[in-house]
Amino acid sequence: MKSQFVLRGRKLLRCRVYHGPLNLLEQLLMAGLFATRDTMIAASKNPDSSFLFTLSLFHLCGARQQGNLAKRSSKPKQRMAAGLQVFGQPASTDVARVLTCLFEKNLEFELVRIDTFKRQHKLPEFIKLRDPSGQVTFKHGNKTLVDPRAICRYLCTQFPNEGNRNLYGTGSLERASIEQWLQAEAQNFNPPSSALVFHLAFAPHLDIPQDYAAIAENEKKLQQVLNVYDEILSKNEYLAGDEFTLADLSHLPDSQYIVDSDRGRKLFTSRKNVARWFDQISRREAWEQVVKMQMEHPGAFE
Repeated sequence: MKSQFVLRGRKLLRCRVYHGPLNLLEQLLMAGLFATRDTMIAASKNPDSSFLFTLSLFHLCGARQQGNLAKRSSKPKQRMAAGLQVFGQPASTDVARVLTCLFEKNLEFELVRIDTFKRQHKLPEFIKLRDPSGQVTFKHGNKTLVDPRAICRYLCTQFPNEGNRNLYGTGSLERASIEQWLQAEAQNFNPPSSALVFHLAFAPHLDIPQDYAAIAENEKKLQQVLNVYDEILSKNEYLAGDEFTLADLSHLPDSQYIVDSDRGRKLFTSRKNVARWFDQISRREAWEQVVKMQMEHPGAFE
């Protein structure tokens, strides 16, 4: 069974949902795009937060019940951008980045979920598309991209006049500043934040013992990063200036999961400017829609 979600006017029109209790190992195999049990076990030793977020939610839900979908805002009207497809799960932090960008750009797209229970991820047509990390694949016509930040850059340059026109800057200087922050997020913020997302948000729900030494180490690293952010944000409303851009958007997925944890929350709330900044960006309609998608469809696949 191949499950598809078609977004029209920001409403999820149809879906197929798999029901059935599974043991944890089966859940891990089904939630990840891994070929064998051995590769799954090897991957779990160095877990990716996006992958494990999907796992933890599926583990908590078991056989989830299909419910009514919350209504989504249909304004402003979305542009018909033929051939925009996202392959992945909203629960993935990488997929969440791409979905947020699509909503910010007000673009219509199709979200395709692969049912790994029947091993459709093994089909040649999907193997050609898949990201080696198993997180997100984006397709526009005959173009295929797998890196979430590259996908966001592509959407902003391909559709500059749609939706939020300031997302990738309107001039060369602004864009250079945004690029600096995208690199800072990927190289400095993401490594410790991803580790904390795993240890603080996912491990408890997967019955995996928390590594308190690793938590303390990555808290220290993230504190150093956030101290720099707090100073910058004392002068700017957002990271790259006074407009919300990809620089801010890219921080949302990991930040949200850390703030939602009891121990991680204080990393943000204890810094006045960082707290104000995160409160602003997390209230954006585009991000709120992604969070709703994650909450409405928490299973590893549907």
